[in-house]
Amino acid sequence: MPRTRIYLLGGLLCAAALAAGIYVGYVARSGSPEPAGSAALLRTPFTTLSGTPATLSQWRGRRLVVNFWATWCAPCREEMPLLNQARAQYASNGVEFVGIAVDSAAPVQQFVTQLDIRYPILIGGAEALELVRRLGNPAGGLPFTVLVEPDGSVSRTKLGRIEERDLIEWLGPAPQAWQREIPLTSGKYLDNGRELRQTRAHAENQSSS
Repeated sequence: MPRTRIYLLGGLLCAAALAAGIYVGYVARSGSPEPAGSAALLRTPFTTLSGTPATLSQWRGRRLVVNFWATWCAPCREEMPLLNQARAQYASNGVEFVGIAVDSAAPVQQFVTQLDIRYPILIGGAEALELVRRLGNPAGGLPFTVLVEPDGSVSRTKLGRIEERDLIEWLGPAPQAWQREIPLTSGKYLDNGRELRQTRAHAENQSSS
């Protein structure tokens, strides 16, 4: 093999290893929520897709899986079919799933319609980004998911794409069997070019605009 190709291959491998290291390190930086973070989560004002004011306090007394996401975040888009299915799987256990989009309403509505998302979606701005930091995500990365107990306390958090095994660990076995094939998004939403470590800057730009 020519020496130039060897150097090029070596450089690509090093870059891939570095990217993987950055990604893992970024995901690992999820800490414990601030004591006041749980209370702030329930009272922070959001809006529905129709523009109606809403807070998470309307679901107080139930277990909530709250997922912070955005349409421009590839891992967020990839996990939503799983969350959509999980909402149906755990409904009989009284668990509700709520998505909080750090985004504007128009692209969110388009995405929700395209994927037929059936759990409640709320729109958050700068307040939502500040909230995820208070919940143990100081970098403000997305996706970020928290489990809220019936008393309003946050018992679990995860920075990065949620998996079936996470939900089973948090909520126990689903009353209904999981479907093994979970469709991913398509069209312009299936864009893996943006990685999780890039979402902080984008979120800040979106919330400040």
